[in-house]
Amino acid sequence: MNSVNCTGRVNTEITMSKRDTAGEKYIFANFQLAIKRTYTREGKPTYDYIWCEAYQKQAEFIEKFIKKGVRVAITGWIKSEYYTNKGGGKGYSVKVAIEKIEIADSSKLKENEIDSGSYISSNVDLSGLEGAEFVTESPNA
Repeated sequence: MNSVNCTGRVNTEITMSKRDTAGEKYIFANFQLAIKRTYTREGKPTYDYIWCEAYQKQAEFIEKFIKKGVRVAITGWIKSEYYTNKGGGKGYSVKVAIEKIEIADSSKLKENEIDSGSYISSNVDLSGLEGAEFVTESPNA
């Protein structure tokens, strides 16, 4: 079973991107989640930093309502992939693919900005994206 549940604070600005594959448009949101560990090191809290990626409606929800510093609870699965960087070097990445996201810190939201603090994904088919064109946009575009 490949399932992840965690709560933490968004540690980076949200990065939005779009990919076009065979006429289909896909929207992605990427950010890093800081998850506080239960133990401390020399009296100071320690954190794990996990990269997260959301798709389609979840990505739109994140772009609109989630900002750096907001505490969120996510459910998803581990996604790993190999890639070739611009210099031709091989790399490997691991991230959480978000299936459900909930805002766990409503104090970071403006009053009356949202009526529900979560968005559950629909079944999104992301197969065939290996050769997709990748376009990066600014977080607030």
